[in-house]
Amino acid sequence: MTSHIKVNVKIFLMVNVVIKKEFEIAYTNMRNNQTGTAYNHFLRLAEKFKKEKSARAAILYFLAAECKKNEEKDTRDEFIEAAKQYLRLAEGSNRDSRYAFLCAAKCFVKARHYDDAKKSLEGYKKNSSNISEKGNRIVFVVEDSTSMAFKIKNILEVLNYKNIQVFNTGNDFLQSYKLASKTNQNPIVLLDMGLPDISGHEIAQKLLKDNPRVPIVLITSYERSSDLVRKTVSESVTAFIQKPFTVEDIKKALEKVELEEILLKKEK
Repeated sequence: MTSHIKVNVKIFLMVNVVIKKEFEIAYTNMRNNQTGTAYNHFLRLAEKFKKEKSARAAILYFLAAECKKNEEKDTRDEFIEAAKQYLRLAEGSNRDSRYAFLCAAKCFVKARHYDDAKKSLEGYKKNSSNISEKGNRIVFVVEDSTSMAFKIKNILEVLNYKNIQVFNTGNDFLQSYKLASKTNQNPIVLLDMGLPDISGHEIAQKLLKDNPRVPIVLITSYERSSDLVRKTVSESVTAFIQKPFTVEDIKKALEKVELEEILLKKEK
């Protein structure tokens, strides 16, 4: 059960007795893994609240999606509906806009609508006064090709990243990363797969073992469908970029890093 669900269940204590009772039944069904029945209750309640500008319908769609997720079914429609409801709340309330934009972004990410998530994140930023500067963030580029590393570094500079460190071997990078991770807020790692001394997969495993939330962007000429890439991606790397790539590819990957970090920070 996610923190998003636990926090917002309390909202339904304020609704009328009939709706409250149906919600409690659905919530009990969900906790008892009777997800099909719970889904139908949540969806029916969501339709009742859909026209009002409040978090209720959004939460109900979110809960319905979680039920489908437990049954390994496609959850995109429910998460998109939840996101739309949060956006309606964001547009109609100055007090709750920041929270609503952030929740909408989270739902769009779960639905894999990353462009919409980005727009919601921009709404969150406009209502936030404490967003970290890119210039303060260390970005490690681990790439054995000098020309490719130079290209990546130039793109990062165009995207306003200032503190960029380039490594041509995996072991040199690991030594520097160990020191930097003690003093810096979770450096971003742009990681090539085919290094001369140690594979990108091994590096990803080492980093994620110490810190499961380290942002790793995998950059490789290998196909995403290759066994090694699929295995590395499954280790929870943040993003995947296939060579040859564009500025937009790097930009989108780093936006995904930023979005996921904000969402994880708010879930703590």
